[in-house]
Amino acid sequence: MPHLTLEWVMQTRPTATHLQLDNDQDTAIMQQEPVTLLPQLLTVLVNHAQDKAEELRAGVAGGHADKHKHVYTGIAGVALALYKLHLADPGASAPSSTRSLHDIAADLAQAALSGVPIASLLTHETHPRDPHHVGLLDSTLGTAAAATRILTHAGHVEQANQLKDLVADQATTHGFSTHTSSEVLYGRAGLLDALMLTDAEPELLAEVAEAIIEDGKRTAQRLGVDKAGCPLMWTWHDTVYLGGAHGVAGILMHLWTLPVGVIRAYIPDMIKTMAYVAEFDGYPYKLDVDDAEAGMVTPVYGTRGDEDAEVVVQFCHGVTGLGLMWLRAWRAVGGAVGAASVNVEPEVAGEWLAKAKACGEVVWQRGIVRKHLGLCHGLSGNAYLFVQLWSATGDLVWYRRALAFAAIGAHWHGGRCDHPYSVWEGVGGYLWLLADLIIVNRFIQQTEQQPQRVQRPWVDFPSLSAANLDVAKNWAEIRRRTRSTNTAVVSAGSAEESSYR
Repeated sequence: MPHLTLEWVMQTRPTATHLQLDNDQDTAIMQQEPVTLLPQLLTVLVNHAQDKAEELRAGVAGGHADKHKHVYTGIAGVALALYKLHLADPGASAPSSTRSLHDIAADLAQAALSGVPIASLLTHETHPRDPHHVGLLDSTLGTAAAATRILTHAGHVEQANQLKDLVADQATTHGFSTHTSSEVLYGRAGLLDALMLTDAEPELLAEVAEAIIEDGKRTAQRLGVDKAGCPLMWTWHDTVYLGGAHGVAGILMHLWTLPVGVIRAYIPDMIKTMAYVAEFDGYPYKLDVDDAEAGMVTPVYGTRGDEDAEVVVQFCHGVTGLGLMWLRAWRAVGGAVGAASVNVEPEVAGEWLAKAKACGEVVWQRGIVRKHLGLCHGLSGNAYLFVQLWSATGDLVWYRRALAFAAIGAHWHGGRCDHPYSVWEGVGGYLWLLADLIIVNRFIQQTEQQPQRVQRPWVDFPSLSAANLDVAKNWAEIRRRTRSTNTAVVSAGSAEESSYR
């Protein structure tokens, strides 16, 4: 496996709640003891996923079996994470197995389909909770989309093509229903990623995007925020969320991932909506809308004990998702340099990047959260804002901050969750983060050897899994040009202290 060294400077005052990268010898110390991390993590994760796969095949998984299959909390997500690491480091294998990570990922993808005939895989009967869940992360459709990408790469072309056709068919059947939401976790924004993961036809992507926009217009008019200068708004369970999983940030982030030709007509309204969200200070996670035209819109913040107006720092409901939204918009228009080509003022694009950096500072101060290591509301998800800020700016301070959070993850003992081995709630998300840090680390090594010879990779947040996986595939070539050692190392203390239980 590649050599990944994470080093950081830790603030030593007893009241410190964050890490600080500086050279102040009075308040900081260097910690550089190596930990063999990836082999240990892979062993735990693969063994647990394979055990769960056997339970699914035997029909004894218990509870909601689909929860054990889906990308969000199940083995389809672990399969994608292993596939991601395979793309970052082709030929890698788990220490407990002689099989490649890609072979294990393909096996888990098959288990996630759990023996259900493909012809009936996506029917209402096989999705007892809600047939209108169509997002990649938590739906049977999403599981099929993840399996499509992995099985295509594994050479199971006929099965993958059948799955691809069924995903497109079910997207058409359920994606445009009035019962289907537009948010990321269950709705149309997540459906966009499922379709991109299966290389769906551009026309279908455009139709889903149009449905999201039309839903946003109807909701903005119903709430009255259109009269306050906000042409688009969405709700989930009748609540205006602003974060990544169910809110405005996640929906817009996914729309901004589409080709400019698809969203060009919607860009002015998307920009006005982001500007409206930015008017509320302190990063609220939702809005209570009583009378928008009269200004009766109340921002709602998190709480900590008896304290109000606490910033929520996580992807799903907080500042991390907002920061990723600003960055995706900045990326989509080509930064300040390319903004004019899509009729966006360069100064506006520059403001988006500045807002993203401000979000990054908040995450650096408060982003060591207690909700485990997952991508949705955990430490790994927060670290991705740093990774993407590095992608945007090339400033190594953001890379080092991502390394700092990763180093903390190597010693994670706290945070209860229902699915501790999953990608979106548990250590599977941490594995995904490490895979992306390997890519970034490889780029930095490459540019040290050949300055100005390689373009800096753009690392997307994993809810945009198609784009995130593609960057790993593109950067696999660098592995063949950059020598790596055989051990993944995290400077994080002693190996005995690392825990994923």
